[in-house]
Parts: sequence; C-alpha cells; structure tokens
Amino acid sequence: MPFIAPLALAGLAFVPLVLAFYLLKLRRDERPVSSTLLWQRLVADVEANAPWQRLRRSLLLLLQLLLVVVLALLAARPFLERPATLARDLVLVIDASASMGATDVAPDRLTVAKAKAIDALRDLPAGGHVSVIAAGRTARVVANGTDDLARVRAAIGSIMVEPAAGDLVDAMSLAGALAARAGDAQVLVVTDAALSNPPAVRIDAPVNAIVVGRERRNQAIVALAVRTAPSAVSRSVFVSVANLDIEKAERRLQLYGDGRLLEARDVYLDPLARSDVSIDDVPSDVQVVEVRLVSADEDAGGGPPDELAVDDRAWAIVPPDRLRKVLLVSDGDPYLQAALTYLPNTELYGVKPAEFGRSTYIDKRDGSLLFDLVIVEGAVPADLPPVPVLAIAPPASSPLGEVAGTLVNPGIAAVDPAEPVLRYVDLSTTHIAEARKLTLPDWARPIIRGP
Repeated sequence: MPFIAPLALAGLAFVPLVLAFYLLKLRRDERPVSSTLLWQRLVADVEANAPWQRLRRSLLLLLQLLLVVVLALLAARPFLERPATLARDLVLVIDASASMGATDVAPDRLTVAKAKAIDALRDLPAGGHVSVIAAGRTARVVANGTDDLARVRAAIGSIMVEPAAGDLVDAMSLAGALAARAGDAQVLVVTDAALSNPPAVRIDAPVNAIVVGRERRNQAIVALAVRTAPSAVSRSVFVSVANLDIEKAERRLQLYGDGRLLEARDVYLDPLARSDVSIDDVPSDVQVVEVRLVSADEDAGGGPPDELAVDDRAWAIVPPDRLRKVLLVSDGDPYLQAALTYLPNTELYGVKPAEFGRSTYIDKRDGSLLFDLVIVEGAVPADLPPVPVLAIAPPASSPLGEVAGTLVNPGIAAVDPAEPVLRYVDLSTTHIAEARKLTLPDWARPIIRGP
C-alpha cells in the first residue's frame, strides 16, 4: 500500500517505547501489615521485584498500542491506486515529442507511455471504441473510432518519437473534435508534461492524464547560428546551451567542421539558465558545422551526458559563398553606400530613381534577374521588381502601403521573441529620429511595430 507521507511511519517507533514502559513498570501487591516494624521488609521486596518481566494481559496496553499504530497510519496518509473506469468511447492522446525519448525511466518515456496506454485499455467497456492521436510535430490520428483492440495496440506501438517541442494544443483540439463527434466520450492523455505551451483548449468531455517521467536532468543546444565575418576570411559560430535541470551542470561543447574537431570548450551552467558561446575564426571553407554537447570529462564519441540525447547535437549547413548583387535606387547617400559596401560577398550597383525601370533589373538576353536585392531610398517604383525589396523612408503611397504622415522620435514596440528575421538582433540601443507612418496592405506582415 503506498503512502503520501511515508516518513510519518516513523511514529511506529513509539510501539516498543510503550512496551518498555510496561516491562519496566514496578508492580506492587497489596498486603496487610500487622506492625510498622515489618515495613522495612516490604521495602526490601521492591528490590527483588525484577523490572523486566513477562507481559501480562492488559486491555489498556492493547488499546495504547492500537492508538499508536492508528495515529502513525493516519499521519502517513495511505491510499489505493485504482484506475478509473473508462467511457465507452475513448480518445487516447499519446505525446510523441522529443522529450519522450528521455531515459530517466527504462527504456525511455515513450515506451513506458505506450505500455501504460495499452494497460489502460483493460478498463474499456465491452464493445467500446477507441481513437488514438499521436502528438508529435503535428497531431495525427493513427486509429479512428475502432473497437478492434488489436488494431489499437498496433497503432499505439507504431508511434515513434519526433524531434519536436512538446505542444499538445493541436492534439487536444483534435481530441475535442473526436470526443464531440462520439458524444459521451472521454479523453485520456499520456505525456511527460514537458510542454512548451500548456494546452489551453476547452473540451466538453472528461479529460484524464497519465504522466510518465519526472526527472529533468537535461542540458540542450537551443540555438546555433553561423555568420561570415566582414573580411569573408573566416566565420563565427554562435551556440546557446540551456540547463533544464534544477541543479548546476558542467558540459563540454565540441565544434566540428566537415567532420573535423575544431574546438572544445567547457560550459558551466546555472540551474534553469542559458549560456551563450561564441567561437570565432572558423575556416571559411567549412560547409557543415556540427556542435555536440558531451560530459565535461567525456571524449568524443561517448554516450549522452544526460537523459535526453536528441538535443545534444545540432547542425548548420553553410551555403557556399557567392557574390550577391545589390542595386541601390537613390539620389545619392554616401553613408548608406558606405554601409552597403562593407557587406561581405556583396557587389553594389547604383541607379537614379528616374532611370529605374524593368530594363534595369532584367537581363535582355535571357530574361533573368540581374540582382539579388533592390534597395530603394526615398522613392518606391509603381511596379515592384520580383526580387526582395528594401524600401527606406518611402515618401508617398506605393504598393508597399499608404504613408499617413511622419513620426518624430518614434519608439519601438514589443518585438516577438520568436521572429526569425530578428533572431540575435539587439534593438535596445536603436534610436530613430524620424520615420514614416505607414498603413500596410493585407499581404504584409509587420516585424517591428511603431507607436
């Protein structure tokens, strides 16, 4: 029988204490004495009365012992584990995110989760129907409203761990739809509760959960970026490592380039914190960058340093450097021209706004595009070229939006931290003296919002 507070069972130590009190209790027999001269002899009998004697039957002793045992058991709060009876229609959601590959339970969390899900089917009423949803990168139905339990078990066994963050929102929405279709249904979720987004989904059906895995001993590579230096001679690698454990950790970060070990650094991680590592002078001819997270005393090729190995390695494929052509449409801005000139692997061309036209960016011979990027300053053409366009301070309405005025010293609103365009960009020291107030068309998506 399990207990909620098993340490309270230490109170049973009072049982031998109560017994000792009874064994050591001095027992006197009532005897009439005819003379006070005989009292000394009765006192001498006390010494002959041995303290350790055989226990006699005593109702009071039994009641005291029973009271000690009952109080200790009540303080330990025993309980019984009894699976709840399942509804006739069951929607089973099994978490298949990357964290389910953790090995804190043998052999891993997903295997244990599938075993518990199959074991829970024993409480399904006769003729019950089961739907199974695998919650990985996306939610998918692997069994839909079937009463064939052999097929359900096979569907559960086919679920594999997917390299995706824990997110049950889509799975729970799909489970709610299946439960609503079935009518009187029940949703059973088997997960490790390592969720990036708690599923705030309303489901008009009973929802129960089976949790597998409790430990969080895991360190992960959460970000990897490769940037070419302005000199185009070398590259810099940025790595962010997160400690998901509540204890400090020490790991070794290994950097490989095209399969060769280039550098190794020891990383010291505080509990529930991140550490950023920047490695410079990576050869520019490296095409595949790999980062591995191993134990601080572990050589390359060893086993995983924690209980989740899938997030201990990361790769970045670096495209070969090629010369990118940029066209600047401007009346002449020496500061902007100087800034664009310092971009690596960039060849800058310029044209006046009055001279800009289709023939400027289209090759007359084969109709191909001549430029990878067109930058327009102060004027936006009516017909935008079919290449990426960077418009700086558009003065009037254009296909990019309607200009509704000028903003002086505008602030920058909150930026979405998940925006990939602004990843690793620090805007905290950015100050804007003047900007155009722009109303964007429906197809546009703002990245940095103003006031």
